[in-house]
Amino acid sequence: MDLVQVDLPPEFRRQALETITIRDTGRYNFQRAILWAVSVR
Repeated sequence: MDLVQVDLPPEFRRQALETITIRDTGRYNFQRAILWAVSVR
């Protein structure tokens, strides 16, 4: 399991996070990406 931290610009603080898109480019009928949890500070 990896921890990925994404730093957003200060302007984002006045906006709402509505969606998260994960694109897995692995082989056909096989998923490698799993999203366990999300924290927003």
